[in-house]
Amino acid sequence: MHYHQNSVHQPTPRFAGTAISYDGYLVTLCGRHGGDFFGGETLWRFNVKSPESGWDRIEMAGTAPSPRVWAASALVGDTVMLYGGAEWKFDSSCYGSDHREHDIPLPRSLRDIVSSIGHGGGAVYIGDMLTSQWSQVNLPLSAVRLIAT
Repeated sequence: MHYHQNSVHQPTPRFAGTAISYDGYLVTLCGRHGGDFFGGETLWRFNVKSPESGWDRIEMAGTAPSPRVWAASALVGDTVMLYGGAEWKFDSSCYGSDHREHDIPLPRSLRDIVSSIGHGGGAVYIGDMLTSQWSQVNLPLSAVRLIAT
């Protein structure tokens, strides 16, 4: 794992990101702070057993997930898997509006979200925590539908 301590000692505050527990560390990825979105090119880890040691930055190589919010992640062995998420583009015409024409219907379930994907399937990003390397796997739509059932 390639990690660095530098002049930036911690990640910026963020929301709508995701995290995993790996080898005694909390590892954060993706999310948003203000107008800044974060992807998988830089991860941050925090030693939960020794909090006084602070944060370390992990630089990842390969095909990293693009900046996104609301992605799902899981750890399998030394591999982090990331699926989904969205890049949110703020529309100021919707901000602070009580008018019904700005309401966005929300899907009722994951099945509704998947059925709205169309024919594209989805991408799963695989991050090897030992080599700090990302790769991307494109799933066929049939596999995405299987995940939703």
